[in-house]
Amino acid sequence: MSTTNSHNRSTQRDDDGVARDALVRSIRLAVAAPLTVPYLVVGGIATSYYLPGRVTRDIDILVHPSDAAQATRDLMDAGSRLRGALSIGGTAWTLPDGTGLDALSQASPWVRRALAAPHLQDGVPLIDLPYLIVMKLAAGRARDELDVEGMLAYASDDALADVRRVVAAEMPARAQDMESYLFIGRVERGEQPRCDS
Repeated sequence: MSTTNSHNRSTQRDDDGVARDALVRSIRLAVAAPLTVPYLVVGGIATSYYLPGRVTRDIDILVHPSDAAQATRDLMDAGSRLRGALSIGGTAWTLPDGTGLDALSQASPWVRRALAAPHLQDGVPLIDLPYLIVMKLAAGRARDELDVEGMLAYASDDALADVRRVVAAEMPARAQDMESYLFIGRVERGEQPRCDS
């Protein structure tokens, strides 16, 4: 790789980080302040913390179904406008500053465990990598599979051990798929494949 390409990628990651940090500040002001229930930032924002170069302007949060009614009240009390129901479970909102927010609600057994173990980033509770991998494996969309490949390829050995443990416990039937995504992600990243499962 040329020095120019390496510098451009580094600059892109820095630019992505600045944009992501601004979005996190927006989340703190527009989402964290009014919500009185546990929630996690998921979707593209969470993915961007584990996968350099993945940037989004969308805000997605996850709440447990037992907290969904209170989250709705909190968002309405803060002046957010309900746009409608989501086909995947949850509601779509426009926050007072005009930002779109999807408040996802899933009853999967792992959701409570994920809510209890957030990855705090500047005071914002992001979904931890192992549970984000589980969430994306469960969704099974092509974009999610690409995200899984990339996030696994960038994960440290310690993070991979945590991902393997959580996937084995929450989605044992997908454990081998996860290993395949890791292999593909490393190859696409230009790494020499290694077998470490």
